[in-house]
Amino acid sequence: MQNCPRLGEKTKRGASVNQPIKNFSLWVDFIERDFLDSKFIELINEGEINGATSNPAIFKNAFVSSNAYKDELALLKTQNLSAKQIYEKLAINDIKKAAKILRPLYDAMNDGFVSLEIDPMLANNIEASIAEGIRLFEEINEPNVMIKVPATSSGYIVAEDLLRRNINVNVTLVFSEEQAKNIC
Repeated sequence: MQNCPRLGEKTKRGASVNQPIKNFSLWVDFIERDFLDSKFIELINEGEINGATSNPAIFKNAFVSSNAYKDELALLKTQNLSAKQIYEKLAINDIKKAAKILRPLYDAMNDGFVSLEIDPMLANNIEASIAEGIRLFEEINEPNVMIKVPATSSGYIVAEDLLRRNINVNVTLVFSEEQAKNIC
C-alpha cells in the first residue's frame, strides 16, 4: 500500500492536497433517464463534468419521480421479479447508458467513469460483496464502470480483491483521514 498525503502535504504531482489539483475530475451525483438524454450530455460537452455516480437512494428518487421509467417498470412488474431484480434492471440500464455517453472521455483521457454501488445489505459479507461486484461489472460490461464499495474494514478487502481482478472501484463513504489512509 502506498501512503496517502495529508492536508497541506504535496502529492506526487506537486500539488498541495488542500489546493486544486491538475486533472481534477468533477462527477455529477445524480442519474435519471431524462437527465442522461439531455443535461448530462450538455454538461459533458461543456466540460463541466467528467463522470457520474449513483446509489440506491438516487435511483429510488429517479424511479418514483420520473415518468421515464413508467413503461419499463410496468413491464418488469409483470415478470414476477423481486424488488431487487427490478431495481437492478432499471439501474443497470441507466449505468450502461451513462457509460456509453461517457465512453469518449474514457477513451481519450482515462476519465469518464460512472459508478454503481453494490447492495448495501452485503456490506459486512466480504465474499458476497466480491461476487456482487464481479457480477455487476460483468453484466454492465463497460470498461468505464466503477463498482462502489463502502470504506469499511470489509470494504477495503472487497476493494482490493476487485482491483486485483481489474475491476474499477470507487471507495465511498469516506468521512475521515483514517478511512482515506486505509484505502491507500
